[in-house]
Amino acid sequence: MSDDLRARLLAVLTEELSIDPATVRDDSDLVADLGFDSVAFSVGSVAIEESIGVRVPISDLMECLTFGDLTALVQKAEHP
Repeated sequence: MSDDLRARLLAVLTEELSIDPATVRDDSDLVADLGFDSVAFSVGSVAIEESIGVRVPISDLMECLTFGDLTALVQKAEHP
């Protein structure tokens, strides 16, 4: 997992979803730990596409359980 990609995703979460980056670990649960709900998944999908330039379908994003899963999904979409 790229540290640069991780940092860019943290910036997106911080800016778009007001998540404190100090609380995010790779094993942080998106729902239980970071407070994701259906709106956050939708906003996150759009923000990732706009900020990072990678299209991640909401259905794929909603299958992610942790921040590490999210990072791996975006990395896979970025480098198919």
